[in-house]
Amino acid sequence: MKPRIIHDFAPPGLLRAVAATWPRDDWPHWHRYDDRNAAKLGSKDAHRLPDAARAVLSLMAAIDVSDFADAAFPDLDMHGAGLHSILPGGHLGLHLDGAVHPLTGWRREANAVLFVDDWDADWGGELEFWSSPQSRGPRRIVTPRRNTLVLFATGPTAWHRVARVDGPQPRRTLSLFWWSLAAAKSNRDRAEFAR
Repeated sequence: MKPRIIHDFAPPGLLRAVAATWPRDDWPHWHRYDDRNAAKLGSKDAHRLPDAARAVLSLMAAIDVSDFADAAFPDLDMHGAGLHSILPGGHLGLHLDGAVHPLTGWRREANAVLFVDDWDADWGGELEFWSSPQSRGPRRIVTPRRNTLVLFATGPTAWHRVARVDGPQPRRTLSLFWWSLAAAKSNRDRAEFAR
């Protein structure tokens, strides 16, 4: 299923507040990913997020995802979701998301990513959707644009990556995941990266 793109998702003043209250790179509540598959920061505690970010994530939680999955619900504890920041030079390799929540056994159904900042098309950081790791290239590319939300289904063919960030500032996003109580089709509880 093709990703759904929603432009001008959040009230502009609220998104400006998200940007203004974004934690610094040395915030102690970042989880740091730094290996050949990923170089990025991700929040690790939903209760420590700035108020403006929580308000926008609440708006995201109200999105109707029934075209992606029946009976899916947002994870407001934000296991693996929340604030993400890819610093200049960072990336996220081609991967499938974890299929099952490692703590609850829920099945992952959909993801939403909201771009926080103005972004120059030459700065990289595109969200790319691939048919498979063997594809010659992406089937869909989404260039980061401020206040644009990308909603997409997860599953065994939902390969995606973030191209290297070459701009002068971090690529900052808010993310939220939806889960269901349906039996997981895979026991993959973390991302599977292409080799």
